Amino acid sequence: MLPRRHLLGVASLALLSITSSCDSSSNSKRLLLTLECNKEKWTNATHVAYSADGKLIASCYEEDGSHTDNPRIPPSDRPKEFDVRREVKVWDAFTGKELMSINKGNITRAIAFFPKNQDLAGAVGNTVRIWDATTGREKHALKGHTDVIRDLDISPDGKWLATASLDGTIKVWDAQTADCLHTLKGHPKGVLYVSFSPDGKRVVGSGGDRDHEGEIRIWDSVSEEQVLTVPHDFLIGKALFSPDGKHLACYRTGIYKAWKPGQIEVLNASSGKLVFRRESHSEEVNSIAYSPDGAILASGEDDGTVILRDSLTGDEILKLVSPRYAGENHMPVEGIAFSPSGDRLAAAYWDGTVRIWDIEKRREK
Repeated sequence: MLPRRHLLGVASLALLSITSSCDSSSNSKRLLLTLECNKEKWTNATHVAYSADGKLIASCYEEDGSHTDNPRIPPSDRPKEFDVRREVKVWDAFTGKELMSINKGNITRAIAFFPKNQDLAGAVGNTVRIWDATTGREKHALKGHTDVIRDLDISPDGKWLATASLDGTIKVWDAQTADCLHTLKGHPKGVLYVSFSPDGKRVVGSGGDRDHEGEIRIWDSVSEEQVLTVPHDFLIGKALFSPDGKHLACYRTGIYKAWKPGQIEVLNASSGKLVFRRESHSEEVNSIAYSPDGAILASGEDDGTVILRDSLTGDEILKLVSPRYAGENHMPVEGIAFSPSGDRLAAAYWDGTVRIWDIEKRREK
């Protein structure tokens, strides 16, 4: 697995668009840090998150080609030592120093920091584990799902945690007591992603599978009333509320029937009507995120690029290309996260690295 829009953010887009050159020299100036899990091959970075104070970065890793959650059973085509690559690492966000490893030996499918401290939540199998990211100590375990949890999100006030599971439900939890408060149903094919609205009053879930139609559903997080359903003809990835709660951003993936590129969509959050749709640069979009001021919508793509767009128009304003995998030797971007200050973006790559990019809204000298 957000920001508030203001006039300064919109004005700053004009400056950022001036520096949207995609040549290697421009991108190399913007690359600040590269966090490397290890020197071995076949280790994938899958998720990344910033702490609320911007001082820590957490990232998830697993071996390439993993097909099991059992750390004692390696994939048939991989040696057993690949199991040690399943972990969550915590880094100093400014120096890139590795601080600790958490949940070693298990696949963590989603992570999120709490907004008022440095606690970190991770989806591990059908359980959510909450750790103190400064010590690695596990504080809570949230149990109740009957199948794998694919995604999680934390309410803006930090009191609630929502989980999306392949058992077809979204659960809303009390993050302090670990009690399940609400179970939201309506995705019979499983829920892949979940997000809170900025005020915490609504929850959006997206689901489906590659052989069926996907859909977006929005619930009242307290009454459990389903307030909106937006059907799609293809699998839908993560859906996010805009910082002002007026829009929903999502990406269309699994468009294999027609072999079309992935797409970014922004919808009206009240009616579900399409605001704009933009075709991605590659066959797959893997992640999206809003900037903290809400002016930018970023996407991590299968061709190894991160695309920054104007969140109101969808116009491309910046393209970040990893210098190590530019051109044909690309590595997919699996996860992205803006820093709380909005001047940096962290991207998790399929080569096991996390790269920190400078996206400060200013003219390059």
